[in-house]
Order: sequence, then C-alpha cells, then structure tokens
Amino acid sequence: MKTHVLLLALTTALLSAGAAAAGPVKGTSSFTIGAVQSDIALIDDASIAGFNMKYQFEPDGSRIGFLGSFTYAGGSDRISQSNGPSTKIDATYFSLAAGPSYRLNRFVAIYGLFGFAGADAEVDGGVSVDDYFAPIFGAGVRLNPTRSIVIDAHYEKAGIQSDRKHVDGDTYSVGLGLQF
Repeated sequence: MKTHVLLLALTTALLSAGAAAAGPVKGTSSFTIGAVQSDIALIDDASIAGFNMKYQFEPDGSRIGFLGSFTYAGGSDRISQSNGPSTKIDATYFSLAAGPSYRLNRFVAIYGLFGFAGADAEVDGGVSVDDYFAPIFGAGVRLNPTRSIVIDAHYEKAGIQSDRKHVDGDTYSVGLGLQF
C-alpha cells in the first residue's frame, strides 16, 4: 500500500511540474473541499466517510478546462454476517484522478474523472483482508451560484481486482469552495 501511495505522489509531482513548465496561462481557478461517503463491497458493504479536494482551471476564452481530484475515506464499520455475529472492519480508501471539464454556462460545469484508487481493510483486530489498487472513473457537476462560490458533487466508481476476488467501490462527494 505504501508503494501505491508513493506512486500516486510521484505522479502528482510530475503532472504539477509539467503544468508549471508550460508557463502562465490566464484563466479562472477554483478549489473545493467536501465530505465523502464510500461504500466498498468487501465481505458485505463497508461504509466509510472522509474528505475530497478538487482544483479546477479554465483558461480565459475557453469552455474546456482541467480538473484534479484527491479523495480519502477511512474508518470502522460493523457488518452483519448471514451465518453469524457481526464483524468489525477497518477500511481505508483513497483516489487520485483528473479529467476534462466543460462549462455549459456561467452557472454550471460538468466533468469526467479518470485515475487510480487504492483500498485496504482489516477485519476484527488486525487480520488483513487485502490491499487493492485499481483504475477509477467518475463524473460530476460544479455549480456557481455567484462568481466566487462553487458547489461540487461527484460520483466515482472503482472496480478493484485482487488475486482472490473482485471488489466494487462507490464513492459520493459533495463540496463547497471558492472560485478565483
């Protein structure tokens, strides 16, 4: 799992360096932070909460922009087994994604996300279920009720495949931020 986090950090640094080398471009930026709810189907649906941060840039005179997203969720949940007592599960989920955005009008922009997600889980006191790392896709909408306020909502889907099984992850986010 640490290798995957390091790989995501390195990818972010390389993308940032490439954007900085491209030189200054005038446009509109926005930053949002929000609450996240992730449902990860491990043994049963584990539901964990967290946060999401997004940065969007739209060059002047263009309806097409770029958006980057980081999501983290973690926590404990009790899931019921059909053939026994409930099981405590500690789960962690993170994702790093980017994609294009399209401004429909002054008030609404839509976007798509593509990237990678990782998850790990421990069941009842440290028994590791598995570490997962997989591609994700997602979509969202950004509303601008004023020129400086941004309301963001998005959904992302991770199909996490391990050696033993396929695990689905569904993540929902709602955020608030500033446009500058």
